[in-house]
Amino acid sequence: MGIALVLLLAYLILSSVFYLTLWWKGEGYTGSDLPKGILLSYLQVLIIAALSMGFSIFLPLTTNAALCLSLFALGHLSSFIYGSALKGGTFAKGLGKVVYLFVPNLSFLDLTFAIGLGRPVSSIYMGWAVLYSLFYIGITLYAASVMIDRREMY
Repeated sequence: MGIALVLLLAYLILSSVFYLTLWWKGEGYTGSDLPKGILLSYLQVLIIAALSMGFSIFLPLTTNAALCLSLFALGHLSSFIYGSALKGGTFAKGLGKVVYLFVPNLSFLDLTFAIGLGRPVSSIYMGWAVLYSLFYIGITLYAASVMIDRREMY
């Protein structure tokens, strides 16, 4: 909870600086989709933070950071990996499904192109994206708490 609040504060400060910069340059942003993109970006960071907390139980800091960076990159490529794997053989399909199942689909939470092209983002999409994020964070934190309990027992 503490890291989520620190990250929220950082996002609020950086978003305020971004909006002030747009206002100062005279390029005010009137669309309602930019706050949606900021929210989903915040949820991406919370997913990676939850994964990092789970990995920190067993891994040293540098390995944890490298693994989280790799999962961040794989998370943004997971839709592409899954789509490419479906065109391959049986092993590729199976591996693609496993990667798509266990690696968070961060590309689902990326609104960069939609906002940049001025396409509207529906409330239904936002609802599913927020639910997906909260579910993934909850499962990750639950798994981390189970791992902590098992580690303390032995």
